[in-house]
Amino acid sequence: MAPLRAFLTHQNVPNGYTREATNLVKEQSHHMIIWLIGMSGSGKTTIARELYSALKPKNLNLVYLDGDDFREMFRNDVDHTIDGRRKNAERISHTCQLLDKQGIHVIASVLSIFPKWQAWNRENFQNYFEIFLDIPLDVLIQRDVKGLYAGAASGNIPNVVGFDISFPPPPNPDLTIDAKFQEKGVAASVQHILKLIPNLNDTETTTCLETLPSPSDTISSNQVIKYTLADGDLLNSPNTYFYTPFSGAPFLDAWCMSRDQLLTSVLELSSTSNEPASTFIIDDTIHTAELLAALKSEYNANQAITDESKKWLFKLLQKFEVFKRIHGHYDMNFRAIDRQDHRNTSLYLDLAEVFELAWQHDNSLPFLNCLLKILDTISSLEKSLSEVDKIRLAHLVLKEKKHIRDFALIRGVLL
Repeated sequence: MAPLRAFLTHQNVPNGYTREATNLVKEQSHHMIIWLIGMSGSGKTTIARELYSALKPKNLNLVYLDGDDFREMFRNDVDHTIDGRRKNAERISHTCQLLDKQGIHVIASVLSIFPKWQAWNRENFQNYFEIFLDIPLDVLIQRDVKGLYAGAASGNIPNVVGFDISFPPPPNPDLTIDAKFQEKGVAASVQHILKLIPNLNDTETTTCLETLPSPSDTISSNQVIKYTLADGDLLNSPNTYFYTPFSGAPFLDAWCMSRDQLLTSVLELSSTSNEPASTFIIDDTIHTAELLAALKSEYNANQAITDESKKWLFKLLQKFEVFKRIHGHYDMNFRAIDRQDHRNTSLYLDLAEVFELAWQHDNSLPFLNCLLKILDTISSLEKSLSEVDKIRLAHLVLKEKKHIRDFALIRGVLL
């Protein structure tokens, strides 16, 4: 939301626009449930707590849930049998769902032996990120800090997962951390997780308009600043769009200058072609390029957008807002099949073109906001783009600037 913040705060705008801006902040609150799975001694609680400590200072709406603490909260009214564990798992998942609906991030460390509930989580949480700590039983027995496995081996402790209760590995974790990686230390595991969940560093998504800084906190209008949100390689190091003090016109001037400099590298513009739509789901695999082509085709036909297309559009919006990346192929749960397949710049241009058309179609602010962020990402890679892609980028930047000028004009701001 960084570029749009200049228009959404400290302006004398009609009430309707204020409500729209408030709704935008709510819509862009892409909270996440981080679910750490592992047997006793796998390190899930230690890593979860360190992860919580790293994220909490910039995410006040973040809570940590531990399976054992959850049992104590309910006065240990369920045992450790299969049925007792199932009831506890159900409670944790439904509690996370309640928090998820209220826009609260959750880190949960649970043993989680029920694939059914893992699938339920993925289906019912807005953004579910599952981490499996894959540690062999012999390593766990060596660690055995609680003496749990020794007690199970001697027959003194019943219902121990790994002994008399089997542990089914989660079938589709988003990240697996094994014993070898854990040898690098807890900090290495936490940093690895942080790289994959950049949205939790984006405190802006949880900020209400009423809590924004007052005009006295802003940068003076005659101060020159530099637009840095399109610097670096944003595919390797995505922007998290940290909350920054409102900087008004200087920020917009810097943004305009940055985009103008980008345009100077392309001297001749030609019209872009519209590829015909094709089937984008093949063998339960979503082909992103074909999906984007289908959406563009529907928008370009100037017809009413179907509910099915809107569903895919918001899945793409949500995915980019969370990870600031787009992948070439997704499974039917819209999870990336190959997490390294995110450097196809043509896909980012396709995505930007789709959101530019979506903005033209219904003027929904989340589309314009996402368009600006995508163009920041592509701009950071301008030198590596092909000539054709540079032309496509130039077309998009020109349209982006027009949309921002129109958006500003409605709010009484001249650019």
